[in-house]
Amino acid sequence: MLLIRGLAVATMFVAQVVPAKCLDIDQFGVFSYITSLLTVLTFVVIWGTDRYSLKSFSLSKSNGEASNTCNQNTFGVYSLLLINTILVTVFLYFYLPSHLGENYSIPILFICTLILFGRTFARVSSSVTKGLGNVLTAEFTFSFLRPLLFAVLVTSFYLLYKDISLNQVLILFSIAYFSVFIITSIKNTTSVGKITKPNLQAIPGVYKSSFFFFLVGVGMPLMANINTIQLGNMSSNDDVALYSASAKIVSLVAIGLVSANLLISPKLSPLYYDGKLREMYTLIRKNNAFIACITVIPVLIIAFFSEEVLAIYGDEYIEAAPLLRLLVIGQAFNVLCGPVLLVATLIGFQKSASATVLTMAFVNWLLCVLLIPMYGTIGAVYACVIANIMLNVGLAIIIYYKTNLNVTMLNLCKKQYAK
Repeated sequence: MLLIRGLAVATMFVAQVVPAKCLDIDQFGVFSYITSLLTVLTFVVIWGTDRYSLKSFSLSKSNGEASNTCNQNTFGVYSLLLINTILVTVFLYFYLPSHLGENYSIPILFICTLILFGRTFARVSSSVTKGLGNVLTAEFTFSFLRPLLFAVLVTSFYLLYKDISLNQVLILFSIAYFSVFIITSIKNTTSVGKITKPNLQAIPGVYKSSFFFFLVGVGMPLMANINTIQLGNMSSNDDVALYSASAKIVSLVAIGLVSANLLISPKLSPLYYDGKLREMYTLIRKNNAFIACITVIPVLIIAFFSEEVLAIYGDEYIEAAPLLRLLVIGQAFNVLCGPVLLVATLIGFQKSASATVLTMAFVNWLLCVLLIPMYGTIGAVYACVIANIMLNVGLAIIIYYKTNLNVTMLNLCKKQYAK
């Protein structure tokens, strides 16, 4: 799993660089704005049904009732996705013209709808695949094969025709997601069969059952993309491109955190609910030591060689070096806070965690509104860093207040858990 994750991160980074190399900086800015906006809207369309499906199929599989779950829930889930896609498309019809300006066209609206359709169905279908116990297949297809296919398609098109437009890149972007949906759907159908008894009455139940998962799931996409979106609304496409390139590079620092969390996430809940807080503290402490070891090198490379790293995107992106340095400092601080969101959601503090994330998303948006007009792109960076630090510190305080567990890197200074 860690190998797949490592390959996936490398492939996703390549898939982020390829559009920047094939498009001019203005068009890459529009591409970044659209994909960030659609990332947030994807989670609105999904409405938490990815996590709902994962939970439903996991429980049904363990009880030997996966086929019944397919008939009872899957039709309702996919119907919800269709309904929400239509509603969000209506929103985009009114939103995009005023925010994209001369870059807007009806074909862009159609392509955005196509991307939404592909992303939502791919993500939910992958969750079903995971729920049926095929985690490696889902991870390989969604996290590795998808970005690899996108990078290969864009590169091949560009080399073949010596040019590629924004619309063409976006279409290839959607094709990569549709490929995931097709592959995982075939795998799922092989496991549990087709939907044989569609039931329209299942749709309201899915909306209701998935709502809490929606609240938990939409917060982090908002936190990760709201700065790009607001910068696109309030500044130039070039500024969006510079910020987006810097943010994507900094996301590499989180590799250690994500990889290590894959190892400890199955163990946290059992330890907590069995009352083994001392063992849980030791596990998190060892995890933090591992994260510190594999994070320090990327942080130092990005901090001291910002210009060289940005040159991967193109010479015109080198001027974003100050943005990159500030973002990596903020990300380093977040890593120092430890796996706070993971711990909070796995030990029963989902409501507190989701409320904190949504509150900080609002703070992030408010800071963007205040700081971007005064400081431009650097204002978006300030907003991102401040909001994320507040989020991680807030979650760390919540966990410590309720459990007396220090999950931050400070626990490396204290070997034993003091109840």
